[in-house]
Amino acid sequence: MNRKEQTEELMQKHLPIFRKKGITDPFFTLKCAYFISGKKGKYIQLFESELAKEKDIYTEFVKKDLTADLDDRPLFKLKYNPFYKEEYEIENKVTDDGKEYSVYIIPIVELRVILPDANEISYADYENGNFPASIFPDFEEEFGLKTEFVNTSDEESVSDVLLRMSNDFKKLAELLSK
Repeated sequence: MNRKEQTEELMQKHLPIFRKKGITDPFFTLKCAYFISGKKGKYIQLFESELAKEKDIYTEFVKKDLTADLDDRPLFKLKYNPFYKEEYEIENKVTDDGKEYSVYIIPIVELRVILPDANEISYADYENGNFPASIFPDFEEEFGLKTEFVNTSDEESVSDVLLRMSNDFKKLAELLSK
């Protein structure tokens, strides 16, 4: 499988996240994260053509054989930075056949991790396992599952239904105020 096909295959996992975020044409690319001797932390390298697109860059870390590097396969985002030329280190390299090229070296701590619910956290939080708790409580666990049968036959008047609802809301308010 070539790089383009592998990129398309790995991107499939992240399509629901892009949909949740309303991103219809993401710039998604595969990158190897690696250590650089004498520097702290891991880095990825990006070509100027990638940074010059003036778009956020989405990536998944892969091994040299283009298979997923991390078991949980998170989606990473590098927010577009118009000052990339001044802020990121550039490194000159040579291909196996002697052709010179340049890449920008980006510390992965600059990346955001996009969670399956489309929320974002810092790479440091991801690395430390600091995932935000849901803002919605587990109502069944918090307040108990209501198992009683409520009679809603035709004989029950609208005022009876409203009165019952009012009482249920009062009970809920009491539980929430504790």
